[in-house]
Order: sequence, then C-alpha cells, then structure tokens
Amino acid sequence: MANICEFEMKIVGSFENMQKFYEALIQKDDIWIGRGAGDTNIRYDENKQSAIIDGWVSWTIENALVIAANDMKKEKEIQCLTLWEACKLYDVVMEVYSKEDGTQFQQHILCNKGNVEIDDTVNWYEYVDEQFEVYETKEEMEKELEITLSEQEWQDKYATGGGFKSWNFQI
Repeated sequence: MANICEFEMKIVGSFENMQKFYEALIQKDDIWIGRGAGDTNIRYDENKQSAIIDGWVSWTIENALVIAANDMKKEKEIQCLTLWEACKLYDVVMEVYSKEDGTQFQQHILCNKGNVEIDDTVNWYEYVDEQFEVYETKEEMEKELEITLSEQEWQDKYATGGGFKSWNFQI
C-alpha cells in the first residue's frame, strides 16, 4: 500500500478555471490530474479568486500528480494531465505544502501557470499515535528511540522536528 501524503494547496485564478482544476484533481469528469487526490475539501475565498484545497495523495505530490500522469498517458484510456499541465491549461497559480509521516518529509511546490518556481523537499519527522501512551517523558522517548530531542521538538508525549517553519502561502 502506498504511503499517504497529506497536503494543503492554494490555487489562484478565475472561479470557473479553479472549479475545472479541482474537478480534474478529484477525477470528477473525463480529464484527470494524475492519480488524483483523496478526501479533498475545497474552500473558496469570499471573492472566489482563490481557493484552499486539502486532501491526500499516494506517495508524493510529484509521484501521484506528475509521474503517474505521464505513465497514464501511455495507457490512453483517459485524458490525463500532469499537475504542471493542469496549471497551464486552467491558467492557475498553484502552491502546495505536503507531508508524509512514513518517509518523513515535507514538500513545498509553487507552479505559476505551468512554470515550476519552487520545488523544495526537507526532512521532517513526527512521533505520534501509539507513542502517546508509551513515552511519558522526553528522556524516556530519547532512550527508547536512541535520539536526542530539543525542547522545541518535545510536545508532551509527542515529538516533531525538521520540516518547514510554517505553511504560509506566498501567492
């Protein structure tokens, strides 16, 4: 089973084009962006000139929405676009932050109407879930996992580190 990569994406464009982009992302009609995204939600700003989309893809944004799209084009069963092609076709600026717990990374991509201007990946980790019950202290977690945590990383039975300082959109 593929790892789940959660994302938050902002798109800027005309309301009609943003709707078409979103429908391709969720594979609603006959044009798809790669393997698409799951459990998505879209929230338009009050002027409907931008929108925030959150959801998940398999593995990474690039694997699911670019590499998979190129593979799917060879199958020719459906019209498939890469994320970059969709940004160009629908005349949208797209910025996305994503994270994947299993392979411990965060990614930041900005695509301006088909031109990739930012594509950064950084290491990130998060120790959660069953460990909530296991580690009562920072020292206990450090000893068990053979790691050293800063005070900023330790979050009371929870630890996180690396990644981007914030997920503030530039667009």
